[in-house]
Amino acid sequence: MYRKRQRYLIIWGLVLVLACLAACGQETAGEENNVIVTPVDSPEVQEPAAKEVAVLPEVMDKIPVVLYFANHRGYLVAQQREIPKVDGIARMTMQELAKGPEADCGLLPTLPPGTQLKDINIRDGVCIVDWTKELKENHPGGSSSELLTVYSIVNTLTQFSTVDKVQILVDGRVVETLAGHVDLSVPLEREDNLITSQ
Repeated sequence: MYRKRQRYLIIWGLVLVLACLAACGQETAGEENNVIVTPVDSPEVQEPAAKEVAVLPEVMDKIPVVLYFANHRGYLVAQQREIPKVDGIARMTMQELAKGPEADCGLLPTLPPGTQLKDINIRDGVCIVDWTKELKENHPGGSSSELLTVYSIVNTLTQFSTVDKVQILVDGRVVETLAGHVDLSVPLEREDNLITSQ
């Protein structure tokens, strides 16, 4: 009887030990199942792509450019303006020209209302600058006004060493003239005779 009881206790003890080991093994297996092993070259462990940060113009490096606007006597006057230093400096300069002169400077805009830059390219010393239809359709006319519009563009662009001549397009096409006075069918050179100091 005593031996039976002893054998029973030993078997019961072994069962408990095996049950504990089995339970521990399941926990360990469960923990291992929850672990995600990622290869070193997997995209998940690579550095996350840096988010593009919008840089405000106030904190960017600036570069001075010269814009030509009209005075009340029919001449062009240089106005210096600092703009963000970017790769497409000629493009940004034309966009600034389209904005018009700074307030309270006594100068007049040279581009008609609504005129926007469409495209600009510089190739072999010739800058091809393409404007929206408003450059022609909204132009007030008159020989003096047309000269100021055309050469405010040409003189502003020829300040850059890569530009010798300027070809003005409207909606992607060469036009003969804006208002009947200045031939735009060919690239134009700088005209310093239209510039005055004030």
